[in-house]
Order: sequence, then structure tokens, then C-alpha cells
Amino acid sequence: MRIKLFIFSGLLYLVLLGAFVYHVSNAEFTLMFGGYEFTLPVVVWVVLPVVFLFVCAILHMSFYTFLRYLKTKDFYSDARKFQHFALDLLLEKNPKPHFKIKEFQNAAELVKSLKTFEKIPNNDKLNEVLDILSELKEQKSVNLKKFKLDQENPLVQLNEKNTILNDINYAFLRLKNKKEFQNELDLIAFEELLKLGTFKQIQSLSLHKNAQQITELFKRFEQGNLQMNNQEFESLLNEAVLSEKQYLDIAKLSTKKLDPDSLIAIFKKLKEQNSDALKAYLFILAEFGLFDELRLELKMSSKEYEEFNIILLAREHHKKVDFNTLVQ
Repeated sequence: MRIKLFIFSGLLYLVLLGAFVYHVSNAEFTLMFGGYEFTLPVVVWVVLPVVFLFVCAILHMSFYTFLRYLKTKDFYSDARKFQHFALDLLLEKNPKPHFKIKEFQNAAELVKSLKTFEKIPNNDKLNEVLDILSELKEQKSVNLKKFKLDQENPLVQLNEKNTILNDINYAFLRLKNKKEFQNELDLIAFEELLKLGTFKQIQSLSLHKNAQQITELFKRFEQGNLQMNNQEFESLLNEAVLSEKQYLDIAKLSTKKLDPDSLIAIFKKLKEQNSDALKAYLFILAEFGLFDELRLELKMSSKEYEEFNIILLAREHHKKVDFNTLVQ
């Protein structure tokens, strides 16, 4: 209750009380105390204790109003300091403000901890969260179930991403029954699977691979960290329509991975289905020294392949040519 309203209400009450008592009795009453006699009207004896209590109440309220004023004064002062403190933190300064109110001191420690990731003594819950944030930043997987976060929460999403990056089998299970990508995490899981998954895992998915991704798989095959047999090689090669250069790059990568007869047969079949694979087939013929077949293919082709004519000419003159450098 505001003190002014209390004073007004109290005075009004005293007036009404005095008027009522005076109306009932205007006699006097004598009180004996310690050998003294005090004779006063009845209305005074009734109103006097109330006045005493009224004055005590005003003093009590005034005292706590004064204390509240002092605290409010410190509050506004600390609030201004806190604004400057927050700005200094954002500007990478090292502010050391002195707050009078304990709550502002605690808030300053908390904000500084969130900015610098420094732990606060005796604040186990906050320190636990800081440890989790640090692990997430280091691309580690953590247990967030106890915090009951929404699935769309950025920390949940980051933790899911870290789990995908740390566990290729988890990435595979995430995509196993999907026919299309539903979000960015699916794309990350798919890219990770293409980089580290087995051929069986990759081919068991119903998700579409583009030409660039297929080319990257053949690079893995050439590097020895993806195993494919002849049938799987051909199946992957036919999975998407590639450019002439991509077919050529795959042919270059594969000459030392598959036996010549199998590789020649695969690309011969492929060039009959797609003319963009012809250059790759010609390269394979040259690489394996099948120059008669190469010459025949060049005669049958409606397109000029000058680099292969140079290869044939160099062979006739017993000159060595770097096929990989010449054929691009």
C-alpha cells in the first residue's frame, strides 16, 4: 500500500472513529496509574491507542520505503553498469565492474561465462552445460535427453550432425528407408556415406546420386577404400548419365583397378549406348595397346579425335607419349 494512501485512510478512520465515540458518549473517564490520575474524555481514550498504532505503522512503512529506495537506487545504478558491461564483452574487452546488488553480480558472472565459456565455481548445472557445448563444438556426440530439448533445437541438430560424422553406420540407418532427402542432415549423412560407406550400404539406398557423386565414388575405388567387382562397377557406371570428361576421368582411374578385358568390355558396351563414353573407350584401347582397334574406331567415328591420331602417329615413329596428359 502506498504510504500517502495509508495516511489518508488512517486519518479518515480516526476522524470517523472519534465522531462515532463522541456521538455515543461525551463523558470523561479517569485512569489511575502510579499514584497519578488522568482524566480525559472517553473519545480520547479510545482514539489515543489507535493514533499510537497509526504512528508506529507510518514509521514502519517509512523505514522500509527508505530501504526500498536505497535498493532501487542501487538497482538502477547496477543496471546502467550492466549495460556497459555487456557492451564491453561484445567488444572483446575485459570489463571488471563492481555491482552492489548480488543478483547483478551473479548475472554478470553468468553472461561472462556464456561469452568466454569459463566455468563458474559451485555452479554445477551451468558447468555441465558448458562442458556439453564444448564437446559439441569439438564435433563430439553427447547425451541431451535429460534436457528435454525440442527436435528442432540447434543443439539437438548439431548433436545429430556430430553423430552422423562420427558413426557411418548411424548415417546409413538414418537414410536406410528414405526415398528422398527431408532436410539438411539427410544430405550430410548421404555425403558422409558416399565418402566412408561400403558399396553395399551405398547401393542399398533408394536415394539418387548425381554425376559428380558417382565420379567421387570411382575416385574412392581407385584409391582403394571402396571395393567393387566388375558387375558392381558397371552397375554404378550406368546409374547416371555422365559427361564425356567424367567418363574419361573414370576410365583413367580404372585402368589399374580392373582387368583389361573386363574394362574394355564394359566401356565398349557403354559407348554403344552413349556416344559421350566413346572418348573414354578410345583411351582404354590406347592405354592397353590395342592400336588396331583404336584405328578402326577412329575411322568409324564421325567426330575427330586429334589426340588419338597423334598417339597413332607417335607409335608409328616409335615415340613415347603420355596418354594421361595428352588426352583431356
